[in-house]
Amino acid sequence: FLYNTVYGEPCTIQVCRSGELIGMAGYANDDPDHGRWWIEGNRWYRQWDHWAYGEAEGYAIAVDGERLYWYDDAGNLVDKAVILRPTRGRNA
Repeated sequence: FLYNTVYGEPCTIQVCRSGELIGMAGYANDDPDHGRWWIEGNRWYRQWDHWAYGEAEGYAIAVDGERLYWYDDAGNLVDKAVILRPTRGRNA
Protein backbone atom coordinates (compact mmCIF):
# COMPACT_ATOMS: atom_id res chain seq x y z
CA PHE A 1 0.00 0.00 0.00
CA LEU A 2 0.93 3.65 -0.39
CA TYR A 3 0.56 6.37 2.21
CA ASN A 4 2.30 9.42 3.66
CA THR A 5 4.46 9.26 6.77
CA VAL A 6 3.80 11.53 9.74
CA TYR A 7 6.42 13.81 8.16
CA GLY A 8 4.44 14.00 4.90
CA GLU A 9 6.87 11.88 2.87
CA PRO A 10 5.64 9.10 0.59
CA CYS A 11 5.91 5.54 1.85
CA THR A 12 5.18 2.19 0.27
CA ILE A 13 4.71 -0.96 2.31
CA GLN A 14 4.60 -4.46 0.94
CA VAL A 15 2.54 -6.81 3.13
CA CYS A 16 3.63 -10.40 2.48
CA ARG A 17 1.56 -13.50 3.16
CA SER A 18 4.47 -14.82 5.24
CA GLY A 19 3.93 -12.05 7.79
CA GLU A 20 6.84 -9.96 6.56
CA LEU A 21 6.58 -6.20 6.00
CA ILE A 22 8.90 -4.39 3.59
CA GLY A 23 8.81 -0.61 3.79
CA MET A 24 10.42 2.18 1.76
CA ALA A 25 9.93 5.79 2.84
CA GLY A 26 11.17 9.11 1.54
CA TYR A 27 11.11 10.81 -1.83
CA ALA A 28 14.17 8.78 -2.92
CA ASN A 29 13.15 5.61 -1.01
CA ASP A 30 16.10 6.38 1.24
CA ASP A 31 14.54 5.14 4.49
CA PRO A 32 13.95 1.38 4.25
CA ASP A 33 12.78 -0.93 7.03
CA HIS A 34 11.53 -4.47 7.55
CA GLY A 35 9.07 -5.79 10.04
CA ARG A 36 6.34 -8.28 10.62
CA TRP A 37 2.57 -8.31 10.91
CA TRP A 38 0.04 -10.62 12.52
CA ILE A 39 -3.59 -10.88 13.57
CA GLU A 40 -4.50 -11.16 17.22
CA GLY A 41 -8.16 -11.25 18.17
CA ASN A 42 -9.86 -8.72 15.91
CA ARG A 43 -6.81 -6.46 15.55
CA TRP A 44 -4.03 -6.20 12.98
CA TYR A 45 -0.58 -5.78 14.54
CA ARG A 46 2.65 -4.57 13.03
CA GLN A 47 6.17 -4.21 14.37
CA TRP A 48 9.04 -2.61 12.48
CA ASP A 49 12.74 -3.23 13.12
CA HIS A 50 13.45 0.54 13.30
CA TRP A 51 10.39 2.61 12.37
CA ALA A 52 7.98 3.58 15.16
CA TYR A 53 10.73 2.84 17.69
CA GLY A 54 10.38 -0.88 16.93
CA GLU A 55 7.24 -1.05 19.07
CA ALA A 56 4.38 -3.40 18.22
CA GLU A 57 1.07 -1.64 17.66
CA GLY A 58 -2.39 -3.04 16.97
CA TYR A 59 -5.20 -1.47 14.99
CA ALA A 60 -8.74 -2.10 13.89
CA ILE A 61 -8.73 -2.13 10.08
CA ALA A 62 -11.39 -1.07 7.62
CA VAL A 63 -11.19 -1.49 3.85
CA ASP A 64 -13.39 0.51 1.49
CA GLY A 65 -12.62 -0.30 -2.13
CA GLU A 66 -8.94 0.52 -2.60
CA ARG A 67 -8.71 2.49 0.66
CA LEU A 68 -7.36 1.12 3.94
CA TYR A 69 -8.05 2.76 7.31
CA TRP A 70 -6.35 2.14 10.68
CA TYR A 71 -8.20 2.90 13.93
CA ASP A 72 -6.81 3.01 17.47
CA ASP A 73 -8.33 1.46 20.61
CA ALA A 74 -10.62 4.47 21.08
CA GLY A 75 -11.96 4.18 17.51
CA ASN A 76 -10.09 7.23 16.23
CA LEU A 77 -8.77 7.19 12.67
CA VAL A 78 -4.97 7.21 12.97
CA ASP A 79 -3.89 6.61 9.37
CA LYS A 80 -5.07 5.70 5.89
CA ALA A 81 -3.54 4.28 2.73
CA VAL A 82 -4.25 3.32 -0.85
CA ILE A 83 -4.04 -0.40 -1.62
CA LEU A 84 -1.88 -1.16 -4.62
CA ARG A 85 -2.48 -4.62 -5.99
CA PRO A 86 0.23 -6.30 -8.05
CA THR A 87 -0.51 -6.69 -11.72
CA ARG A 88 -0.15 -10.16 -13.14
CA GLY A 89 1.84 -10.54 -16.31
CA ARG A 90 1.48 -13.29 -18.84
CA ASN A 91 4.04 -15.41 -16.98
CA ALA A 92 2.46 -14.99 -13.53
